Order: sequence, then C-alpha cells, then structure tokens
Amino acid sequence: MKTQLSRRAALAHPGFRRYFLGYAASLLGSAMAGPATTFAFLDTGRGADLLGLVLSAGIVPVLLCLPLAGVVADRIGCRRVILFADALRCVNRAAFTTTLLLVHRPPVGVFVFFIFVEGAGDGFFFPAFSALIPHLVDDEVLTPANVLMSMARSGAAVLGPSVSGALVAAFSPALVLGLDSASFAVSFIALLGIPVAIPATAGTPKKFREDLREGWSVFAAHPWFWMQTLQFALFNFLVWAPFLVLGPTLSALHYGGARAWGVTMGCYGFGSIIGGALLLRRREPRNPLVVGIVCTAAYALAPAGFALRLPLAAILVLTVACGAGTAISGALYTTVSQRTLPAEALARVSSYNVLGAFALGPLGLAIAGPVGGAVGYATLLGFGACYQVVSVGLMLAIPAGRRLPEPKESAETPILAVPSS
Repeated sequence: MKTQLSRRAALAHPGFRRYFLGYAASLLGSAMAGPATTFAFLDTGRGADLLGLVLSAGIVPVLLCLPLAGVVADRIGCRRVILFADALRCVNRAAFTTTLLLVHRPPVGVFVFFIFVEGAGDGFFFPAFSALIPHLVDDEVLTPANVLMSMARSGAAVLGPSVSGALVAAFSPALVLGLDSASFAVSFIALLGIPVAIPATAGTPKKFREDLREGWSVFAAHPWFWMQTLQFALFNFLVWAPFLVLGPTLSALHYGGARAWGVTMGCYGFGSIIGGALLLRRREPRNPLVVGIVCTAAYALAPAGFALRLPLAAILVLTVACGAGTAISGALYTTVSQRTLPAEALARVSSYNVLGAFALGPLGLAIAGPVGGAVGYATLLGFGACYQVVSVGLMLAIPAGRRLPEPKESAETPILAVPSS
C-alpha cells in the first residue's frame, strides 16, 4: 500500500536535513546573484546587446562540462564533485565581488570570465546532484525529498530577485554577489559534515570514452527516459524559449511593462510551491510516470494565456497552474529515474538528460524574436502551447513512454553513509 507522502519522513534523515538547509541557502544566494550580475554590468554604462553576450557565457560551459561531470561523479562519488563545484563557485563569486569593489568599470572580458567559471561549476553540479539524493534518504521517501528540493528552488526563485533588488538599490551589486559566495560556503560546509563511504566503482577505473559509452548505453536502454529528454528538448526550443523572450515583450506592449512580467514569473514560482505542497499531502501515485507526463501539459498554460491576450489576472492564474504542474512533474520524473536507473551510472545518465533537454534552448532564445516578428508573437506562442499538448498525447499513446520501469536492484554499496534516524 502506498504511504502518504510526508516532508517529515524525509527531513527525519539527518544527512538529507543537513544538506537541504545548505542547498536552500545556496539557492537563495544564486537567485539573488542573477539580478545583481545584470545590474553590475549595466552600471558600467554598457547596453543590452553586450549584456546578452555576457549572460550567454554562462550557458556554454554548462553544456561542455556535463558529459565530463557525469563520468567524474560516477567514478569518485557525487559528493566530492558537489564539494568541488561549491568550492569553485564560492571562490569565483568572492573574486568577482573583490573585482567589482576594486575596479570602477571592469572590462567586458572580466564579466565573461567570471560568468563562464560560474557556468562550469553549474555544469559539474547538476549531474552529481541528481545522483546524490538517493544516498541521503530511504527509497520510500524519495518523492517527498525531491518535492522539498523543488519547493526550495521555487521559494528562492520567488524571494531571491526581490531581496536582490532591495539590496542592490540600498547598497551595491557587489554586496549581493558576496552573499552568494557565502551561501556556497554554507552548502559546502553542510555537505562536508555528512559521513562518506568509498564509492562502489572506486578501484576499477576505465577509459573516459568507455565510461561515456556505458552511460549512453544505459540512457538508450530506457525508452521512457530518452523520450522524456527528447520531449523537453523540443519543449525548451518551441515553448519555453519563445515564452521567455516574447512574454516580456508582450508584457511591455499590452500589460504595463516589467512589473507585469515580474508578477507573472513570481506567480510561476508561487505555483511551484503550491504544486509541491499538494504532492506532499497526497498519497504517492500508483504510476508516477503517467502522472508526471500528464502534468507536463500545464507548461502550455502560461504561453497560451499570452497568445490569446487574456486579461492579466487570467494569465496569472494560468501561470500559477503552470508552476504547479512543473513542480509535480519534475519531482515525479526525478523519483522514477532515481529508483530505476543504476546508481553506478546515474550521474552520467543524468548528464545526458540535462544536456539533451537544454541543448536547443540557446538556439530557441536566439531565434524567438526574429521568428516571432515574422509570424506574429501570438502565433508563435500559440504554436508552442499546442505542441506541448500534442507531445503529452504522444508520450501517453506510446507504450514505452508511459510504462513504469522496473525498480533497480539495490545491492550496490551506498556512496554516503547516512546515520539512521
């Protein structure tokens, strides 16, 4: 019988509770750092064109580092890779802060360098983080653990930008970046205090290419997983990239400008918190994969609201529902992958998933404006919303896409030795 999901059951695990608090601190710091970086650059007197170039410097290293990060995490343990990523980002933010305090108008290359290094740290972090949570909690509370992590991300997304804006206005962007550096130190210390066992794969090194091929073979052997990756690759290209570019544009044209867009994105984060809370209060679905697929249809709601040029109040309601669906589908997808994919290859498989899902995102961001101008903003957003609904129908119609995979064998040695509660 399925047990009711409970955040207390997950937080009862000391290792997870300790890391959850540290991770939440780093999330808040990162959410504050984004706007601070933007204002720090604009304060130099440079314009939006160069800002786009600088911000894109954080995407390329993520994509480049993902395959290497997956192999390294499976070889030496995801905990060590996360510690490296947190330390790198902590030092990088501290150096960035110091530079802003000492140099009145840093060159563009300085901004590109620090953002590039930050992206490299993110690239190492993502696959290792996906593999870490199953070692911090028991299998039966994986879903509430993933929900709590998702709610922490959503809460940071809602709170971080507003706190950042207030601090930047009252003090300076450098202060906020310094706080982000400190938040990575908190996360580092939290994970450092969790006991460690030797990774199950230690002592059996392989060539890098062999590790990549092995991870790819596991990825390809799970149709539901690579189908989900393909679905999200096209989602980011056709739905979310146009929404992130054209949503602010339509807000400026029809809904009063930046404030309307800020409220919209705040509602998205608020909806994610609601979705996580709802999932925690319900019994775990009998087939979480099917429920996760169905909930991805909610991604179509926010773009559809702008495409139909609904009143702002209606768009905000749809965006809340969009955020709720995002949180539920994300937590359930993550739980299924953690329960069914081999632990010794989980970081590598996760790196392929993240790489595939986001590979087309930069291209989508680059062409959304020109294509929207040619066919019409509402037309492009409406097309994306329709695609998302159709993609959900296709995933449900194909048996391999909706069939719940068999749980993995649990004979491997855990990477983290977590004290029992």
